[in-house]
Amino acid sequence: MASTCHGMEPKQKGIHNASTVGGADVYPLVHPQGREAVKRENRSKSQGKAPDLDEVVETVTSKCIRKASMYEDLMIMKENELMKENEFELRKEAIAVNKRLEQQKEKECTLQILQTNTIGYSLKMLVFHEKMLAAALTKYL
Repeated sequence: MASTCHGMEPKQKGIHNASTVGGADVYPLVHPQGREAVKRENRSKSQGKAPDLDEVVETVTSKCIRKASMYEDLMIMKENELMKENEFELRKEAIAVNKRLEQQKEKECTLQILQTNTIGYSLKMLVFHEKMLAAALTKYL
């Protein structure tokens, strides 16, 4: 056998795309979209005819377009998901704001009850006012 540099053995007969390093076969990386084109090229070589370049370009182009379309669909789905999450957060915030406004109105109502001048009220009205005052104060105590 011929000597090799760095301890590599020469390529074995019949294996054109692999090299052996430390006893393991190492194959070059082929882009997935180019695999079909490479297979067609190898088939046409074995059949004795040249590869149809237009067919290879068309195959690779259609696969690229399909992948781009899939990527675009995924991006649209992601955008829709984010919009739904944002809409949920906005609704949650609106509910919280409405709740705070309602609490503020209740406090204003309670303050108005506390500040009411009861001079001249009939006994019935004084009892009613005291009940309202008690109900309002129990909310905040």
